Amino acid sequence: MWNYLTQNNPPFLTTSWAMGLLVLWIFVIVGTVIWMRSLPPKNPVRQAFRKRTSTALLIIAGVGVVQMVARMIAIPVLEWRLWGWLLFIALLGYALFAYWDASTRLPARVSNAGKVQRVDRQIASRKPAPASSPSVPAAPSEPRPEPITGRRDARRAKKRRK
Repeated sequence: MWNYLTQNNPPFLTTSWAMGLLVLWIFVIVGTVIWMRSLPPKNPVRQAFRKRTSTALLIIAGVGVVQMVARMIAIPVLEWRLWGWLLFIALLGYALFAYWDASTRLPARVSNAGKVQRVDRQIASRKPAPASSPSVPAAPSEPRPEPITGRRDARRAKKRRK
């Protein structure tokens, strides 16, 4: 296995495979940039998930493109084939993790964030209680005159007295 990964001309990893991987990396970069630039979600949890996932995909695909270009112009460093397959496995692993995270944990986080936002709105919509100082006694309010201009006002006044 190690001999296969370190030899200069492996028997069946030709330039068509390398071009295929390069095209894959470019598709991942273009797709991720389009996903990042599309209309952002209103929920901050979904927005954070999108940012985290797209950043990780851009890093993996960017390193993959650099690796493939360096391999094509034959920069002699480490074995490029080994790094190419490791990056491909990393991309596949992260894509599976992101899918699992989006399908299992993200809905719970979104619903919890919605509850927190609703509670914040309820707290913000409440009017603060007037500050009363204990040393100053409250002035007695004058009784309201009973409105007796019409039948409706008389009924309201009767209900208030009960």
